[in-house]
Parts: sequence; structure tokens; C-alpha cells
Amino acid sequence: MMTLPTGKQIQTTQTTKSNLLLKKLRNSGFTLIELIFVLVLMAVIGGFAMPKLASISGMNKKTKVLKLAGFLQRAHQLAVLKGKNFRVVLDANAGQFWIEEQQPPQTKELLPEEFKVDDVLMSFRKEAEDFMDEEQIEKRKQARFQKFEAQDVKKVSLPEGLTVASVYLSTQDENATEGLIYIPISHSGYHPTVIVHIAQGDEILFSLVFPALSAKASIEKGEAKPEEMQW
Repeated sequence: MMTLPTGKQIQTTQTTKSNLLLKKLRNSGFTLIELIFVLVLMAVIGGFAMPKLASISGMNKKTKVLKLAGFLQRAHQLAVLKGKNFRVVLDANAGQFWIEEQQPPQTKELLPEEFKVDDVLMSFRKEAEDFMDEEQIEKRKQARFQKFEAQDVKKVSLPEGLTVASVYLSTQDENATEGLIYIPISHSGYHPTVIVHIAQGDEILFSLVFPALSAKASIEKGEAKPEEMQW
């Protein structure tokens, strides 16, 4: 004959099961105090790590921008060593730099043995008209330069996230902000004063400064203005 458990026995059994369950949870996971401690510890570590990461990121960007300063200095060195006119071309829209070298002028062919005076005069007249035309002048000027190819001098780009905000040239009355911008460097090493403002979003982070009477380019933090610079 089976004996049914009493109410007290049932209550005792349920309490025992509850205690075993709590004990199992304690052994298999974190307590509330332990979770709070871990969260606080992670917050403290993050507080120290985030400024360090931001500082490292800023240094990496400045290091890459410094390569552009070295690029301008290399163009200056090439002009002096080769005794030729060079120019640095800056594509403000794409944030890219490259070097171009001036080519020697093309010589005109001598007159053929048989020629007609009227044809020669007409040819000279046409050349004179083209010579005075502003569009033709610009075409001839651009044709005199070709991209300089060398192992140690290749097209360079700004780091991702950085853009060219504006470019100051001492030979111009205003800052250039878009399109192709030419920085001429003569065979004697002379070039105009150049300030390239490099931004991230709307904030100017660095200014690439290349003074006219110097062969050295440098990086200034923030926006460098011509009237505030000491050359």
C-alpha cells in the first residue's frame, strides 16, 4: 500500500530543489557583484585605451602627410641636380601629387628644296595667329611637361579620410580649392611659397608648408596662414 507524501514533505522537497538550482547557477556563472566588477574594470581600461588609440591614429596620419613634405623636397632636389625645370602637380579633387619634368623645345624642320613662297608665308601667318591665341599658348605650355617616372618618385595620395581644403601659392591672389594646381620649381631651385591645407571633414588638421627660399618642407598642426608665418 502506497503512502502519499504529506504537504510538509512536498514543501521540503521543493526547497531542496531550489537550493540545488541556485547552487548550480552560482557554480556555472557570474554573480551580480562579479558582473558589476567586470563592467567597471572594462570602463577603466577603455578610459585609458581610447586616448592612446586616438593619439596613435593622429600620429599615423601626420607620418603619412610628412611623406608629402618629402615628396616636395625630392622634386626640388631633382630640379637642382638635373638643372631642369620641374613642377609638382596637385590634384585637389583626388588628393594626389606627382612630378612633371620640362622637355626641351621642339625644333622646326628646314624648308624643303622646292617650296612656294605663298605657302610658306601662309604657314607663318597661321603659326603667328596660334602663337597669340590664349588657348594655344596654354596647350604649348602643358605640352612642354611630361610626367617624371622614377623608382623612388611615384604618384602619392593623401591618407584615407583626409582631403585638400585649399592651396596657397604666393604667385596667386587667392587660395586654389579644386582642380589641378601646379607648383613650379626652376632649375635654380626657386619656387613660390606653398601652403597646402589638409583637412578631415570641415576641420583643417595639418598645413604642409614649403617656403620660397627653402629646400625643406614641413608640417604644421592646424591652419597656417601666410600672414602669420615667419619665413
